[in-house]
Amino acid sequence: MAMEPFNSPENINLPHGVSGWFQQDFTGSFVEIGDMIVDSFSPTPEFLEHFSYRDGLRALRKRLLTQKSATMGLTLNEPSIINLQRILFGGAITRDNAFTLHEGRQATLETGTDDELFINVATMDSKVTVANVVITDVFELSDPTEEFGMSVQSGGVPDGNNRVEIQNTTETTAVDGDTVYVKYTIAESSLFKTEIYGSTDTTIEGAFELNLRNQSGGIIQIYDLASVQISPNGDIALPIDGIQTLPMLLTLQERLGTFGDVYAK
Repeated sequence: MAMEPFNSPENINLPHGVSGWFQQDFTGSFVEIGDMIVDSFSPTPEFLEHFSYRDGLRALRKRLLTQKSATMGLTLNEPSIINLQRILFGGAITRDNAFTLHEGRQATLETGTDDELFINVATMDSKVTVANVVITDVFELSDPTEEFGMSVQSGGVPDGNNRVEIQNTTETTAVDGDTVYVKYTIAESSLFKTEIYGSTDTTIEGAFELNLRNQSGGIIQIYDLASVQISPNGDIALPIDGIQTLPMLLTLQERLGTFGDVYAK
């Protein structure tokens, strides 16, 4: 549509649709960075001020633009491996990686049909391997000791009923219903990986396109930025009661004589 005159309600919009697209190293296709919030777009020009004393008082006569700069702050709601790589100056992304992680929790001993003791790991993880079981009343969680550990059978691998058999040692006399602390490992696979600060590049930069749409899906503004440098913009929070987000800062850079263009309808 044509530009509306001033004092028109058609000029008032809510940017309901926001999408950002990054072309790294200015080559290849533009890749969306996912669901996000634009926190700020901050032009920060610097000026040289000239003051006159002609009338006896120091008076500003002219401000001259001496530096052109701007930043855009984003909050990314999708902490994907490619966004983590950009924020953390990560190295090359590899796939199909494996990692064995450690976990621990309390459990209750149960008795089987042959009076054997076991723990049920059905609520822990399908890939669990029990490494150690310790009676909770003879150790502190902050400093568990192996000397009071019980004997884990079959290499700690659960049977078809998600059970791992446990046997007493000469130091333990655990019985059915006792609470124990179970230390176990989980073998994860098919993981993406990037090394923190593993990039050989000293800067992560490229072209960036920001699109703002109104409630009806129509374009409000398009920011076609010629060159931006990506860097972290604060702490990476790991909340237990909220959405994990990544703070990203785009620093605008001049490229081929321009910072870019803004389009509006």
